[in-house]
Amino acid sequence: MLHLAQTDEAVAASAGAPTAEAGWPPDASGVDDAADRMVREQRAEPAEVFARWRAAQQASLSALRDAEPGTRLPWVAGSLKPATLATTRLAEHWAH
Repeated sequence: MLHLAQTDEAVAASAGAPTAEAGWPPDASGVDDAADRMVREQRAEPAEVFARWRAAQQASLSALRDAEPGTRLPWVAGSLKPATLATTRLAEHWAH
């Protein structure tokens, strides 16, 4: 849940400020290393993590709805249009 909260926060940041970085550790050796480190650094009580995820999910949904359809938003390995990023988020949630 914490990983999902973190990535939903990154979606909201990306859609709100399309030139912003995802907020990952700059010295990470890749996506998996960055995600692992962020989860380890931000662990919290389950209720707190769940509340964070719910807030982040709502923020990311709002940001994607409000984004211009043709805008390319920075994401992990490139940039994606809002509808494509929303689709990847569905897959991410299903996978977890």
